[in-house]
Amino acid sequence: MATPSLGRTTSFHRLRKTPTALRIVGGLAAMIAVGTLVLMLPGMATRPLRLNEAFFTAVSALCVTGLSLITPSQDLTRLGQVALMVMIQIGGVGFMVGVVVMCDSWGATSRLMTGWPCAIHWG
Repeated sequence: MATPSLGRTTSFHRLRKTPTALRIVGGLAAMIAVGTLVLMLPGMATRPLRLNEAFFTAVSALCVTGLSLITPSQDLTRLGQVALMVMIQIGGVGFMVGVVVMCDSWGATSRLMTGWPCAIHWG
């Protein structure tokens, strides 16, 4: 197995040099694109969804806003509803990761055993 030379930059190292904000936004954009394509697949909806409907629904689910151009219980099949639920869960996990990162950057400690996810100690 060949090892990379010390002078070469591997794709992993290039990824680490990419600003964190750009990686987060790029990841969200990729998840939105995948979610839009999944909702447009045959069998996901009871009627063919327009691109703007699928896109807005995916953005809304991943950003956990609850807004929708469609009525999921009427316009999506069970499989489509499960896909939407997965997107909402992924968005919720992303929100919680953001909260933990913010609390960590403020110097907060996490006390999961006491039920307080972020106890901020000022000074």
